[in-house]
Parts: sequence; C-alpha cells; structure tokens
Amino acid sequence: MQKSDPTVESGGEDVTRVERRRWPRRTIDVRARVSIKSSGGLTTVCHGRGSDLSECGMAVTIPLELSIGQHVRLVMLLPRSDREIRIEATVRNRKGHRYGMEFTSLCPLDRELIIEQSSHCNTPTPVM
Repeated sequence: MQKSDPTVESGGEDVTRVERRRWPRRTIDVRARVSIKSSGGLTTVCHGRGSDLSECGMAVTIPLELSIGQHVRLVMLLPRSDREIRIEATVRNRKGHRYGMEFTSLCPLDRELIIEQSSHCNTPTPVM
C-alpha cells in the first residue's frame, strides 16, 4: 500500500485514516505578503494567497522558491479586520509553491484575532 493512500486495511475492510492535528485548521482565502531577508541584507517581497489558517500556522501559495526551515515575515489582513497581522514564520513543508508555515512570533492580540477568525469559518480543512 502506498503512503499517500487514505485508507488502511483492517480485517478485510478499508478504514479511512484519521489524522489528528495539534490545532484545527480552517479554510480561508486571504492575500499574503511574504518577506525574506538575505544574508547580505537585501529583502525580497512576494505576494501570494494564504489558506488553511490555524492558531499556529497557515498554508501560503507564492511564486517563490523557499527552503524548509527558512524564516520569513508574513503580513496578512484577515476578513472582518481592519488591522494587518505581521508574523514571523518558519517554512515547515512544501508541495510545489504551497508552503506550510508555522508562526514563530505571534503577539497575544494577533492570536486572539486568528482564533476569532477561525470561529467564523465553518469549514474545517480536510486532512490530505
């Protein structure tokens, strides 16, 4: 059985695998700005889309090559908010140009805003 197969065989039956996450993720579609500082001090800024928001991270699709473990600055404006959130994040995984980013510095006010936003999203992100 391949690793990407979402079922597990159990006593002759296929049982759907349930993956548990530390923080629930919610579907969202927001504009995201990612900034990367090079070792020479130059800053590269790229615009993309943010999705799959959780209290501690989100997926960001951007036309830029990033490395796993790379540190970035993420700026986004959540729906129903008039204040940009500025977050330091670390790239934890990638699939093409879609990057899973873990928030590494999040002030309590921004965390509350993200939690509130998640409560307004009715659609949990399916586990793939």
